[in-house]
Amino acid sequence: MLAMLRDLGLRTASSDAVAREVFLETAVQEALERRLGVTGPVAPVALREAILRDSGLRRWTNRLMHPLVGERMRAIEADVIEVPLLFEACLQGRYREVWCVTCGPEERSRRLKARYGPDADPAAYGRWQLDERVKAALADVEIRTNVSKEAVFSAVRAEAARCFPTRVAQPE
Repeated sequence: MLAMLRDLGLRTASSDAVAREVFLETAVQEALERRLGVTGPVAPVALREAILRDSGLRRWTNRLMHPLVGERMRAIEADVIEVPLLFEACLQGRYREVWCVTCGPEERSRRLKARYGPDADPAAYGRWQLDERVKAALADVEIRTNVSKEAVFSAVRAEAARCFPTRVAQPE
């Protein structure tokens, strides 16, 4: 969806992209090595697998990385910012408007397995997130993505035009 917004001429940022950069920083890697008792570098997949076994590690990692990611995000000039765990991190109050991207449980499971492999457990990853129905109820706008790409783009363009009327043309 960020690519669609960029194609409409909006400046975008992704907290996940920033988190990937922060993850590779020497101080973060050293902290992760000490916490996990391993020699680095710590790979994202290794941390993800460890977190699936230890929810305390997820909280510890969030306390380590969220302030660093937040600091970098505040320095980025963007019209639209993607924050996948926005509600879980209680950050929604920082933004003028919140859009929630949903796809339904079957599609979410399919996408998870495509990303992490056929043995990925949707329930295990789901423990980290609020149910998407809750997120949709808390958001200002819900964008469904388990429809055609054209339908998604149409919805994104309409909402972008509403939010940025002088920069994004209304759909015809």
